[in-house]
Amino acid sequence: MDIKKSILVMQNKELFRLPFFLLIIAFLVWIFLFGQPFQEKYINITISGLICFLFIALLYNKPFNFSAVDYCLIGYLSVATLSIIFCENKAVALEWYKKYFIPVPLIYLAARNIKPKDIYFIAWSIFTLGTAISLIALLEAIFHKNIIYELLVQTPYYHRFINPPYRIMSTLVHPTVFGSFLVGCIPFFYFLISSAKRIKLIFILAFLFLAILSIIFSFSRGNLIALTGLSLIYLTLKKKARYLIYLIIGVLILILSSSQMYPGRTRVDKGFYFQRFSLNYLLNRWWNSEQERIDITSKILKERPLLGIGLNHYRLKFDNYASDRTKRKEEWFKEYNRDYQEWKIADNMYLSIISETGIIGLLLFMAFLFLLFKRAFLSYRTKLDPLEKEFLIACLCAIIAMLISMNTYDLLYWINPLCLFWFLIGLLRANAYSVKARPR
Repeated sequence: MDIKKSILVMQNKELFRLPFFLLIIAFLVWIFLFGQPFQEKYINITISGLICFLFIALLYNKPFNFSAVDYCLIGYLSVATLSIIFCENKAVALEWYKKYFIPVPLIYLAARNIKPKDIYFIAWSIFTLGTAISLIALLEAIFHKNIIYELLVQTPYYHRFINPPYRIMSTLVHPTVFGSFLVGCIPFFYFLISSAKRIKLIFILAFLFLAILSIIFSFSRGNLIALTGLSLIYLTLKKKARYLIYLIIGVLILILSSSQMYPGRTRVDKGFYFQRFSLNYLLNRWWNSEQERIDITSKILKERPLLGIGLNHYRLKFDNYASDRTKRKEEWFKEYNRDYQEWKIADNMYLSIISETGIIGLLLFMAFLFLLFKRAFLSYRTKLDPLEKEFLIACLCAIIAMLISMNTYDLLYWINPLCLFWFLIGLLRANAYSVKARPR
């Protein structure tokens, strides 16, 4: 009788397999092809869709168990909620909370119900959409025009980056956002390569090259470092260290050639933005900017160390903590017709977290990641299925790449990479807990 009941339950769950897959596709299409203006305009529709996604996910794969990893995430989200209560402008914080925190548990809890047998479907979906936005980026680089922003979407970034020096943005509004998003997809290209043969292998390698080229032409320093870091980790875990030398040589050639072309300049009037990869840009301009943000963050922590100043209050209170030297940069922004509000950010996700949710918020976020990674590495050592091990490496490297990118901009305060990041986190959690890991 128990056997018949189990079979019936399994059959009932399989009824939700197709709608679950359709919702995954809809979710991925939405975050790959529709940038920040669409995400902000239709945030209520997004949240409603995510609630439906979670509901179907729970029907598809029960039971629904919690672990220490999940409790740390609940703690982090709870601290973010508390920061609203004690902040100065609750309306600003609530709007930020709605956009960037309410989607988090919905995406995470839905994605962590994906089964091991579904991993090829996920990998091919990410590969296909990643290739699509890379092709759009290539056309943008060739023609210096993007029909999305010419006809459909109004954004101040388009006219800045479509004119020389060029940086490509594809569907995701800003080059850095596009680059970090695509960096999170690259490990799934690697995953598919590991089992591909002949024509399929050539096909995947060609589009991998296109994706890497697109990341380079977004001209984001953080994303170049993230791409290098994830590749180093992937090749090390795959025991293919012999390829590391080619990777390192390639990155050095890019940096040294950029430094040779632009030995002392940080801006040019034509061509592509290769000067952003020059040693002068990497060692001087980026670090000077980072020091200014660290100084502001330290002043904030002296006043509000535990729960921070509240969501989106770094921008709101920027002038209260910025030095006179930092404030004088407003003239530079006016000279280049840029909005000074863009400067009023931490430009580093970890500084944003500690400033706006305090030391407690950052510690809980880091504890969540530590426990998840610990479980993932334990699972990697004990899994018997090679396909699941490969997919676990891909998820792990994708998340690490996005975490590296967070050092150079506020990744989780852009909706598209936020959604991808927490989807990948849910995937890693699902794969790491799919079998009972046994220490050796």
